[in-house]
Amino acid sequence: MKKILLLLLAAFGSMYANAAFQTIYGQEVVITNSVENDLYISAGNVRIEAPVHGDVLILGGTVTISSNVTGSIFVLGGELIFSGWVDGNLRCAGGKVNITGTIMKDLVVASGDVTCEKKSIVNGGILAAGGKLAIDGLVKQNVQSYAGTTNISGDIHGELNCRGDAIYIDGTIGRNARLAANDIQIGENAAFQDRVNYWTGDGDVDFRGSMFDRKPVFDNALAIKQPDWQLLGFASVLYLLWYLLASLCVIILFQYLLRKFFLRSANRDNTMTGKSFAYGLIFMIILPALIILSIISLIGIPIGVLLIMLLSGLAIFNSILLSIFAANWINNKYIKNWGNNKIIGIAFVIFIGIKIITLVPFIGWLILFVLSAIMFGSIVRNNILKERHRVAKITSR
Repeated sequence: MKKILLLLLAAFGSMYANAAFQTIYGQEVVITNSVENDLYISAGNVRIEAPVHGDVLILGGTVTISSNVTGSIFVLGGELIFSGWVDGNLRCAGGKVNITGTIMKDLVVASGDVTCEKKSIVNGGILAAGGKLAIDGLVKQNVQSYAGTTNISGDIHGELNCRGDAIYIDGTIGRNARLAANDIQIGENAAFQDRVNYWTGDGDVDFRGSMFDRKPVFDNALAIKQPDWQLLGFASVLYLLWYLLASLCVIILFQYLLRKFFLRSANRDNTMTGKSFAYGLIFMIILPALIILSIISLIGIPIGVLLIMLLSGLAIFNSILLSIFAANWINNKYIKNWGNNKIIGIAFVIFIGIKIITLVPFIGWLILFVLSAIMFGSIVRNNILKERHRVAKITSR
């Protein structure tokens, strides 16, 4: 799925920017030579150790960037470690993000744990959503934080707008600050150089000597009404939206590339029958058995590897394939004249429905198993077996 999404994003980006780009994917990707155009990477582990003269888009598990990038950076990964220099924006979503480098424009991040170390410099602003945000470095413009816990001990030259469960300030805020949390703590080194509006559950915050000649204002308009979706995982919402967008992209790709295949597979007469379920069940049993036999036989190892790849692909894309198959079957059975766009829209709705059904323990997965068996059986009957019957008839003549 990463490879397909990567290619879609690369193609989409090339419509609006320089068409020259380089696409790389694999288990581990290490960039040690200078890249003179946009770079798109999909890998389990990614390390960029040489300059990139263009934009960088990465889908990876662990991403480490220690060099200069003249464009912008967009990262979707489990962990991002950034110690380089980027002339544009850095946008990322991941389980953990650590920044020690320089960002010339904005940092936009959705993560469980975001840390901007002392050496970090953000010349633009920060928009952060996640479980934890810590800023120990320098931010020259505004900071907006929607995190469970926010800890600021660095310098913010612009405004601070922060909502969360807990806020700790021990740094300098250059302009207006708006703070809303169940718990707000002010450290001895805190310095607010402009107005402060705040709200907290008990209304009692000791600002020490951080306000100079000003007084903080308790502001009920900032009150957090529980439960607050911003505090219960705004990053999770972003992940969900990204997952749905990625799934929609794959549905679009499969429907356009395999339209005739799905149209033929979802035959209205040979689909929703016990025979299709039986064929599908046999297919789902035989495929793993063939893999085992191929691996046991040394000669058949290459075939076994190919079969493993096939099985993995079917498992990863099963819900997507089933949703497209079901949309085409509905079209064949009842409508007969839907175009690609309508089928894609219906398939996307079915996909969401499948994901909701599988949340039901046992019964949901049982329904998915039965429908998957019917789909695979229908594919076998309407493609492989029908083709064999057609060839047999031609031969008999």
